[in-house]
Amino acid sequence: MKNIIIISGVIIIVLIAVFMIGNKQSDNISVNQSDEQTRDANKTIEEQEFVNNFPNVPIYPGAKLEKTSTNKTPYGQFYEGVWKVQGQVPEVIKWYVRELEQTGWLVKLPSADLNQVGEQSTTYAKDNMEFTVNAGQETDTELGIAIAIKVFDQQ
Repeated sequence: MKNIIIISGVIIIVLIAVFMIGNKQSDNISVNQSDEQTRDANKTIEEQEFVNNFPNVPIYPGAKLEKTSTNKTPYGQFYEGVWKVQGQVPEVIKWYVRELEQTGWLVKLPSADLNQVGEQSTTYAKDNMEFTVNAGQETDTELGIAIAIKVFDQQ
């Protein structure tokens, strides 16, 4: 159990560092203002609207969109989406693992324990994209899903 806590802490620190590095602004690099959309949480996935060019990625069935945003970083475009969903963290993370692997994504940073409740995170990569999903329990039956997608500039 102690190892799981340590591994989870390290994963969170790594994700924060990756996020901060990816969003670091340099004096000589032009960075666009972020673009954000907040939508009606009662719409189905097909009806939900996203910021322009939001990547076509798997969204957990029944998830209700809270907001999406995007901004330009020195390394490429960064997209984020936040959803609310009924369920438990392990079932959501396992669904993402299945969906991503079935569609050709490769694991970059696996979840420490797919059965862990409370909060989990996993990162996958495909082509020039990196996909991180964080799921955290907010109430007994509702959890938040935050998805971060980095689309790296082609070299």
